Amino acid sequence: MSAYACEPNKGSEPEVGWRWLIDAAEKYNEVVLVTRKNNQENIEKEFSKLNLNNVKFEYFDLPKWASFWKKGGRGVQPYAYLWEMFLFVYLLKRYKKEEFDLAQRVTFVTYRFPSFIWYFSKEFIFGPIAGGERYPLDFLKIFTSKGKIKEIIRMLMQRFSLFDPLVLLTLYKADKIIAVTEDTKTILPNFVQDKVIIKPAISININDFNIDLSKREVKSKNDILKLLYIGNLLELKGIMLTLMALKDIDQSKYEFNIIGSGKDQKTFEDYVVKHNLNVNFLGQKNRNELSEYYLSHDLFVFPSLHDSGGMVVLEAKAHGLKVIVSDFGGPQMFVDESDEVITEKTIESFTKKLNSLFINR
Repeated sequence: MSAYACEPNKGSEPEVGWRWLIDAAEKYNEVVLVTRKNNQENIEKEFSKLNLNNVKFEYFDLPKWASFWKKGGRGVQPYAYLWEMFLFVYLLKRYKKEEFDLAQRVTFVTYRFPSFIWYFSKEFIFGPIAGGERYPLDFLKIFTSKGKIKEIIRMLMQRFSLFDPLVLLTLYKADKIIAVTEDTKTILPNFVQDKVIIKPAISININDFNIDLSKREVKSKNDILKLLYIGNLLELKGIMLTLMALKDIDQSKYEFNIIGSGKDQKTFEDYVVKHNLNVNFLGQKNRNELSEYYLSHDLFVFPSLHDSGGMVVLEAKAHGLKVIVSDFGGPQMFVDESDEVITEKTIESFTKKLNSLFINR
């Protein structure tokens, strides 16, 4: 199992690697996990608490001179791409061709990076993979100029990556491909469609929380509407859509609490100040503190534009909190008839619908 990102309680991507590792350890006789060295301390600390002794850990990183690329997150993707390539050389010195019965690449959760661990196994699973999630171009208007450029580059890379011969080779060699969303399945080449299944990348562990639904606050008609967002403060998360929907509502009628941090926080803060919104930026919280927020709010708002999953949506649902999501990407897979999925395809209609849901709640 190859998992570039694999750590417990470290957010969505590392959590994917961790959960798939635990599942494999419980299912198979012997598992070899290869991941990055900076994951080692957290992995082995948490793994030692489990009654599992059939996993061997391999830790591999690129030379130190390459690590400057990913400082500040600016070069994480090129670094991860090269990691997959040089990992093959690392493993070639340690394992024979088809030595394993099964190989699986689980993170990064994207189809845009190749994998070569198929060489060492009789069967190869590629995934979970995502990255094909798309949204109407009208929504580019909510991004800053820098954000627009990044999104356009992403859209181009979605297509150009499918001309990468190493990516195509990986897709060809896969016996099974696990796509997280329908968008990702449909963006892949025709020659792999028959071996693609759709399955969420992650589930949550209820034991991570102290959930007591009897503590859920009961809202009366005269109470203000309490909205909650938990996650990275990035433009792609659609936070601006929620702020725009609140602009025309009397601030005494609602309270919007935002938990998390991210490089686009100032953009949101400036909009809040400009329009005098009742919004609180609460910063980062420990995972074991989140239950009190899930249980004390009325709606969880997550109108992301191209998330492949949505662990926080599952967490909100586990706490009995109603969820509002867009129909872009993966979060919509986790909701049911008690929630709201917004299907509007323009900013104006989307925020108008969101506004009406707040008012009529």
